[in-house]
Amino acid sequence: MSGTRARGLKGPFTRGGDPYAGADLGNARRMIALLWTLSSVLTVVFLPFWPPSANLRSAGWAVAVLVVAGGAFGVWWLLDTRRAVSFNQLLAVTYGGVAQVALLDWLAGEGSVTYSGLLVLWVCSGVGLHPPRRSIMLMGVVAVAASVPLLHGAELAEVARLVLLTLAAGSAVLMMMIYVRAQRVGLRAGERNARQLALEDTLTGLGNRRAFDEALRSEIGRTRRAGSPLSLALLDLDGFKSVNDVHGHVAGDLYLRKFADVVKGSVRTGDRCFRWGGDELAVLFPDTPVDEAEAVCARVAAGVRAANASTDEDPRLGVTYGVAELAAEADEVEVVRTADAALMANSPANRRHSASSG
Repeated sequence: MSGTRARGLKGPFTRGGDPYAGADLGNARRMIALLWTLSSVLTVVFLPFWPPSANLRSAGWAVAVLVVAGGAFGVWWLLDTRRAVSFNQLLAVTYGGVAQVALLDWLAGEGSVTYSGLLVLWVCSGVGLHPPRRSIMLMGVVAVAASVPLLHGAELAEVARLVLLTLAAGSAVLMMMIYVRAQRVGLRAGERNARQLALEDTLTGLGNRRAFDEALRSEIGRTRRAGSPLSLALLDLDGFKSVNDVHGHVAGDLYLRKFADVVKGSVRTGDRCFRWGGDELAVLFPDTPVDEAEAVCARVAAGVRAANASTDEDPRLGVTYGVAELAAEADEVEVVRTADAALMANSPANRRHSASSG
């Protein structure tokens, strides 16, 4: 986990990859909406005490009203979940908020730095959402916006104090969010790895029974929508018990892995292999009728016989298989039952019994 975290901490400063890895767009929209609301409410509170009439006189009030109304509209726009909003648009909103603050300070005039205090909200929202490259550029723009009061007589020391406090707050939020995102990326990677391990058979590298059940349900749903065929094959490794009895379970594991490798090498792109249980494997054949699936299984059986006949010491292993095509009204239980019945009918014991009865 420490290695993943280190890569996550470096990632935001490197090119390539996803610059927003670990970010949550839904929460980002809500946070911008909240801070825009606070900025608008505080603007309304400040207006009677620091009126926006120094430079445009009464027209300044009209501009201030438009700024507040624009904030209300922006909040509604962000919270309307029917509308898609990107991180680029959220960044544009942040720059718009910074511009609004600079405009209000200019309208107030007379050395006022009151509205510049709102820049803390916008810089924290920006660096809390965007990667460092964009955040550093945003902080530079905020520093320029915070210096606007110098144009109408504000004291340099007061402006410098405000700029430093704003940039310090933004830097603290930026470092905290880099760490939080690195942790989130690491947790998500761990969850993906855990899920992969939960769906993988460690001996053969194939999907396990749980993965098979999930894939079968998914393929049946897709097949129903597409109106295409779906076939399922169950394959049993004949003679496997004797390998364990004579050569031991370590050798048995080796031959089971060889069996899985032959199956993986024989099926087609798009076919999906699983360890169904014990020495039995399952193969899903999307968009494939039963006769084509049986042809692939015959190729698998020939490959297994060839792979286990290279020396006289190799056990003579074979493959029995049963194939079923998904019927019109069948579910996953029914198609598995049909394939299993075909497997049992083709087993060596049943074949010997049928031959002796005949």
